[in-house]
Amino acid sequence: MGKSKWIGGVLGAIWGGPIGALVGFGVGWFVDKAVDRQDDEDDISRLPPRTRHANGSSPYAGAARAAGDASQQVGADEFTICVCVLIAGVMKSDGVLHPEEISLVSQRLKANYHFDDAGVKRMLGFIQELAQGNWSVEEFALRARRHLRMPARRNLLYFLLEIAYANGQYVFAEQQVIRTIAACLGLRAAEVAAMEASLNRADSGWAYQVLELSADASDAEVKKAYRRLAMMHHPDKVAGQGEVAEAAATRKFQAINAAYEKIKQERNFN
Repeated sequence: MGKSKWIGGVLGAIWGGPIGALVGFGVGWFVDKAVDRQDDEDDISRLPPRTRHANGSSPYAGAARAAGDASQQVGADEFTICVCVLIAGVMKSDGVLHPEEISLVSQRLKANYHFDDAGVKRMLGFIQELAQGNWSVEEFALRARRHLRMPARRNLLYFLLEIAYANGQYVFAEQQVIRTIAACLGLRAAEVAAMEASLNRADSGWAYQVLELSADASDAEVKKAYRRLAMMHHPDKVAGQGEVAEAAATRKFQAINAAYEKIKQERNFN
């Protein structure tokens, strides 16, 4: 077990009591993980020439790419810890940890961070442990706000909304915690409503809500809103902030495109 986890736990306890200790432990675990990846990269330079491919790469080149720049990876992992704490807040808000929510988180850990089953199990255990605590969502969201730029804040909230919708229901308790987090992150109410509409398309006017428009908006206003939101939520805005942030931005960007295409088809304009 790496030393960083225990260092992180001590710093976390100083930072925020028991909840801080858990977060610190998680950050330390990710630091150890990043160091392990860097060790894999260093091992490549020590491979004998015959183990390298004809193009000069090593059989372990995939591990090297996954390692990337160590400092950038640690920053991405710290962002993931923020996600874990707020995930726990959303998941516990209705008093039930739904299997669909757990499954979605598992899928994202595998897809975006390439965890194996053992790693996913450990992270889910961390999130479930957090969900048992009695702590303030507001306090942690405000802490996160100080460390995340606005594009990352938007994508964090979108990811949390996806979890809230995972079991097919978005109940009042979940709405409250989502909107509390959104307010702490400095997001506008209209932005939150647009994100909600992109995930719940039962309302016939969902496409207009996604573009933050009323149904009587002109074609010119629709095009202007689309350009503004597409630029605001383009995945390039969060480049380098971790795969979770980039994947969330991509899904939000796709929802904006889907809304625009729906309105274009309804109005028959290009």
